[in-house]
Amino acid sequence: MLSILPTEIVCMITEHCLPTDQASLSQLCRRFYAICKPILYKTDVLHHDSSAVFHAIVYGKGQHHALKILEAAKEAGADFLYCRGACKHQPPSSSFHVNNALHSPIHLAARRGLYPIVSFLINHGLPADGPEALSAGEMTPLEEAICNSEEHTAILLVQRGAVVGLQAPKPEAFRAAIQQGLVSLVSVLVKQRGLDINADLGYGCTPMTVAICYRQRPMVRRLIHLGADAATTVRGLCEDHSFSSLLWTLEDGSVEDELAGYELTPIWESLGAKVLLDLVLSITLERVSPIQKCYQIAALERVLVLLQDIITKSRLEHGLLLQQQLGDILDSLLHIILSVDRADVDLAPLLLCSGARMHVGVFLPMIKVFKSSSFQNDPLRCLRRYPRLLQCFDFVSCYYLESDGQEDDFAKTSFLQRAPSQAFHLVYELKRRNLPLTVRGIQTMEIIESRGG
Repeated sequence: MLSILPTEIVCMITEHCLPTDQASLSQLCRRFYAICKPILYKTDVLHHDSSAVFHAIVYGKGQHHALKILEAAKEAGADFLYCRGACKHQPPSSSFHVNNALHSPIHLAARRGLYPIVSFLINHGLPADGPEALSAGEMTPLEEAICNSEEHTAILLVQRGAVVGLQAPKPEAFRAAIQQGLVSLVSVLVKQRGLDINADLGYGCTPMTVAICYRQRPMVRRLIHLGADAATTVRGLCEDHSFSSLLWTLEDGSVEDELAGYELTPIWESLGAKVLLDLVLSITLERVSPIQKCYQIAALERVLVLLQDIITKSRLEHGLLLQQQLGDILDSLLHIILSVDRADVDLAPLLLCSGARMHVGVFLPMIKVFKSSSFQNDPLRCLRRYPRLLQCFDFVSCYYLESDGQEDDFAKTSFLQRAPSQAFHLVYELKRRNLPLTVRGIQTMEIIESRGG
């Protein structure tokens, strides 16, 4: 009976039915579906805050199906600013947290990487940064896409005008893109939006620093290709004692860049010989805690190996010049680290193996301290001032006693003649008892001797 009524009368009857009855009528036939569909969507917009939009994006069978629902909702008057009627429904993804901002359709679509839906919403007048009332205190759609590694969606939002330079305490889109390793997005931000590749992203961190700290090797390579200042970054890693990060950076090899279409040189090769020579100075001169010492030695060893590789591959004249410069630097550094004030015997073996020479000037200040009246009168007080003096003396004496090269004859003879026998005897007695070459070791030895040991 109802099926023979005119369309206008069926519409009037349907509009006065409950939504459940309207839904039942829409399933009777194609004619009733065409009549009830716009009425159902209008009811949803007026009384349920466009909950159909939420369900289409979150629970939709596919993006094509979801787009059809969004088109129908738009025809029914949905503005796509909010879809809060579904706030009581927890979406299936455990990583998806319900909050007001995410019940903006563009936030929902951006988080899930629904590229066509985001494009549809922007084409229908929704700002790329989402509704202003929500974006003021929540993450923007761009940030949602970046934090969920939805790179294509993030690029779309950037190209459609999304804000990328957000102020603290909100997360910076540029920094987040680097942390997530979104190489293509970073290229778009730099090339199309003009972001500074060496900008300060907070706390003195540059894009290169962030990429290295988050171990994003493809990102590091791309940043260098885009013009990032790698030299300043690696120097900063030395100053911050981030030797593990520096070592990670220098262990890079050449790789084929699929996006750029050509082979990228290793990160260390882009630094050049001068920067590597400067790194030898920077790494060695830093005084680090014992826990960082192994990383410092490993980083220095890596730089020295890279320099030797560059010297080997260089033209004869250039290679000889680099070798001479490196030798002069190593000699100077050995003199510094074996001084009475520094006495760093951990780095010294590496420098000697790399070509540093033990000049007379290295041990003369040390011998001067041993022969001074302060050491003769009160050795313990003197060693408290120079706590690693005995370790340094032991290292130098072992080096000369074990060496048999002709080039060290003069220095070796000079050391053995000038070094006081008291120092040799003190070091020998401590080592014989397996005691540390420190003030505590001497005090322990005195206690043992007083007991007749």
